[in-house]
Amino acid sequence: MADLILARGTAGATFAVDPAVPWVAAQFDRGALAPVEASSPGEQGVEQPPNRPAQAAPKAAWVAYVTEVSDLTAEDAEALTKAELVELAS
Repeated sequence: MADLILARGTAGATFAVDPAVPWVAAQFDRGALAPVEASSPGEQGVEQPPNRPAQAAPKAAWVAYVTEVSDLTAEDAEALTKAELVELAS
């Protein structure tokens, strides 16, 4: 089996590709694919913040988000209304 690498397309999607395949190599040459540097979380040094839930997400999603990005405990967050959680996250 060939060695696969991660590549990102022009639309932002990431693919595992074999750079030895002529068609794939041509995509790299014309700029339609770019290699993606794989890194472990320790190498990055900075954690990515969690994704904010959609406004219509259930209260449980907002509780999880607020406890992740604030000093509130899960119990304290559960005691708030969903509207209060959304406001707190703003």
